Amino acid sequence: MSIVAAVFDAVLGLMLIWLAWRLLRSDDLFKAVVLFIVFGLMVALAWARLGSPDLALAEAAIGAGLTGVLLLITLATTGHSAYATFDARPRVRLGWAGRWTRGLLVAGVAAILATAVWSMAEDFRGLAPAVDQRIAEAGAANPVTAVLLNFRSWDTLLEIGVLLLALTATWALGGRPVSAFPGAVRMGGMFTVLARFLVPLLVLTGIYLVWAGTNQPGGAFQAGTLIGAAGIVLLLSGLLAPHRGHAFPLRVLQVFGLLVFLSAGLAGLFGGHFLEYPAGQVGAFILGVELALTVSIAVTLGALFFAAEPHAARPLPVQGRQQEAP
Repeated sequence: MSIVAAVFDAVLGLMLIWLAWRLLRSDDLFKAVVLFIVFGLMVALAWARLGSPDLALAEAAIGAGLTGVLLLITLATTGHSAYATFDARPRVRLGWAGRWTRGLLVAGVAAILATAVWSMAEDFRGLAPAVDQRIAEAGAANPVTAVLLNFRSWDTLLEIGVLLLALTATWALGGRPVSAFPGAVRMGGMFTVLARFLVPLLVLTGIYLVWAGTNQPGGAFQAGTLIGAAGIVLLLSGLLAPHRGHAFPLRVLQVFGLLVFLSAGLAGLFGGHFLEYPAGQVGAFILGVELALTVSIAVTLGALFFAAEPHAARPLPVQGRQQEAP
């Protein structure tokens, strides 16, 4: 590693610690959210420096972008009540004994983490040798894809189920119509112009990531995140208006990936065990599952963003027209 790269990594690490400390200590909620978004972008940069561009894209899209926008809209929705609750929270003031105890605990945890890192063998590779040994029969040249959709496909299958459960729980808590979403009202003008250029770029990048995911960094989750973000931009810009007729197709697309994944797993029962793809067709099964998961993840993340059931969605107000009464 060159000196410039080492200095850059050191500055990046210190900046992450400083940003985390500042956003946790901030008394201004808006400032804390902005710091959180910047922190997410710096984490994405750290993943890129570690040679994981797929994780960097996911962190930038979800950690900084999607979560940051949700936090900003939550502040806009709750208005002054959020600040009043935040200001009225009980303040705990520690004496010198409490401050020393807190400092010793933090120093102890930091010492344990540093010891764990420094005690690792220089040639430590974890399960990488085992994956490399079986990669030829995994149906995917990319080790991450091979692990997620073959060697440990149970984990990925359950994660998709958890994502659908999260959406169901969100709807059960009572989502609001898309037209009542504060950020969805009258975002025309420059945002609409930007959306016309941004959406095709997001969709093309998503298609590339899912196609390249079997051999290079990428995959269904990263691709679904970008395509889902494109759908959110379309709705916020008013270029796409939700309709009651979209409810059933959207519900089908949300479970489509899980159903295809389960079907692929059941197909393995004919030759061995559940989720053991038929020999000679492993690559085709993985690509089919990835394509189906991309569609479902994109639709589900978009639905989670608006927290509104499809049947509750109403057309967005068009610029120049009066907003529809709730």
